[in-house]
Amino acid sequence: MRKIVAFDFDGTLTTRDSFIAFIRYACGFWAFVKGFVRYAPLLVLMKLRLYPNYQAKQKVFSYFFRGMTLEAFDDLCQRFAKDNQHLLRPQGIKTLRQAQADGAEVLIVSASIDNWVQLFFEGVRRQESGDRSQETGDRSLRVIGTQIEVEEGLLTGRFLTKNCYGEEKVNRIQALFPHRQDYHLTAYGDSRGDKELLGFADQSYYKPFRQPNLFRIKPSEKIQAIIVLILIVLLNLVLISKYPQFVGIMPDDYKEFILQFKISGYDPITYSTVTNWYQGYNVYRHPLLAFMMWIPYLLNTCLIELTGLNLVQYLVGLLLVFCGFYSYIFMRRILVEVIGLKETDGIILNAMFFGFAFTMVGLVVPDHFVMSQMLLLLTLYICGRAINKDQRLSIWQTVLLFVITAGVTLSNGVKVYLAALFTNKWRFFRPKYLLLGVVLPAALMWMFCKWEYQEYILPQEKAAEVQKKAQQRADLEKFIKLYAEQSGETDSALIIQGGRKLYRKHIWDVHEKNMKDPWNAHAGTPIAKEGFMKWTDVSTDRWEAVVHNLFGETIQLHQDYLLDDTLKSRPVVVEYRYIINYVVEALIVGLFLIGIWMGRKERFLWLILSCFAFDMALHLGLGFGLNEVYIMGPHWLFVIPLSMAYALKSASSKWHLPLRVVVALLAVFLLGWNGWLFINC
Repeated sequence: MRKIVAFDFDGTLTTRDSFIAFIRYACGFWAFVKGFVRYAPLLVLMKLRLYPNYQAKQKVFSYFFRGMTLEAFDDLCQRFAKDNQHLLRPQGIKTLRQAQADGAEVLIVSASIDNWVQLFFEGVRRQESGDRSQETGDRSLRVIGTQIEVEEGLLTGRFLTKNCYGEEKVNRIQALFPHRQDYHLTAYGDSRGDKELLGFADQSYYKPFRQPNLFRIKPSEKIQAIIVLILIVLLNLVLISKYPQFVGIMPDDYKEFILQFKISGYDPITYSTVTNWYQGYNVYRHPLLAFMMWIPYLLNTCLIELTGLNLVQYLVGLLLVFCGFYSYIFMRRILVEVIGLKETDGIILNAMFFGFAFTMVGLVVPDHFVMSQMLLLLTLYICGRAINKDQRLSIWQTVLLFVITAGVTLSNGVKVYLAALFTNKWRFFRPKYLLLGVVLPAALMWMFCKWEYQEYILPQEKAAEVQKKAQQRADLEKFIKLYAEQSGETDSALIIQGGRKLYRKHIWDVHEKNMKDPWNAHAGTPIAKEGFMKWTDVSTDRWEAVVHNLFGETIQLHQDYLLDDTLKSRPVVVEYRYIINYVVEALIVGLFLIGIWMGRKERFLWLILSCFAFDMALHLGLGFGLNEVYIMGPHWLFVIPLSMAYALKSASSKWHLPLRVVVALLAVFLLGWNGWLFINC
């Protein structure tokens, strides 16, 4: 059967409307503005479908070009097509050329004037049939557009044919190919003007060559999305209800958030920042996070003025709901679209992921973790899709992903570069990409961190040091006076000497007391006491930390010391009461390892494992945050269900159902166990 492939031009094969672009190119910006302002009411009526499309278009065309010679007009068309090849969508042109290679007859069916449309394609000329066909002998490409009327070599401003829009597109094709049963028609379009063409075709594609809107919910996701959104909103309302007193905290009392908020050592700095903007985050760990909170802060300030209430919990809650919701969406797309799981398996593994203890907790606490989680999953989705299509990550994509992920948590920038390495392979090391996509953004980010420290943190530290020294002087004077009263000594030199001894003893006693406090006793021994190394730990037992914290409390909440802070009131390691918790942990780790083995040849799996290895090097190697490693879970927990996905995908028909049942039971248990404990906390 004869194959015909029809493409709309404007918006489908181009990135914008060529009619508007041509007028601006031909007449200049100010003439373009003047003309469109003049016809603005008419264009509004056209958009409202109260005035015919073709009449409005003809009036605009006539205003700009009536009386111009055809020769001058065609010269403008020639230059416009030559200078604006960048308007063509590469994927669209690739599809067009492939259709030609497959022996199909290609039609460009456009409402734009065919004088310039045909010039975007090489070697075209007017044919006696009223269309424009590529001079390839077989006429495998024809341009069917709106034609203009010419009298005595001058443009009249009227159209010679009907505007090639809507039903007219179908009429023009039927005029060329009247016997519909003799050919198979494939159509590509992007607008209301292509609706009839797409409906007339045997196979149709709507907006096929555009970069997809990553945040648009697909039809197959809608039911899941609604359910997940409701659950995340309810979970956030549960946490908000725990702290009703926060509504009464005004900007002057913003530090009250830190004093009153007590969930697993999470810092409610975001509440403080959105209430009374300041750089409260560690600038070397979260360089852009405070600036990302600037707009929520302004909005909250307006709400405080209007209502007299601090609604920071609700504003931050909206941000957390957004990030948690899209974490689910991107996770679902990775499982189904990138790895290739069945939808049911994807839902089960996603349910397991959100049933993990600190995935669930991270959805509601006012910290950066759920933001990092969403951005990392977005990065993995983009890179996974590129790997599947054998495409590469561009420089601008790499820079954008690095800035937003590293801006929230600096170490996540390393994961973006690992993802880029596995996506681009050897191209990652091309000098241009390495310089502009990797070295320059990393250097600029570090310079920004240094500037941020100098601008915001150093003045605070200097002020604190001055205050500390003033307090030390006052304390010393107090102990000198105390020694004089107690000893009855009259010699001033001896009084000063004795007072200093009392002061030094006091300092030592305070130090000894502090070392016995939980926040010191549970911190472990750092590699160094300054810089990044002060957060490391070389003394905490790694095996205990892995069993009870890393793969323990990260995944299943402990009943004892539930959501307590190790730096205040609970031990570093807490054992479960029931053997079932260890059985669940063993099953999860076992399935995790099986998935790694089953997917060991998949490049995407090695990408996510490289990110996991980086986190383990930080936590288990350096001991970074090892005493509270479970709260870091949102940075890496997604690796477990993504690895399990390869076990489900590769399982034979004999083993697939039992494996699905086991994973489903684990998901139900985790949702029930962690949900019940968290809500009742």
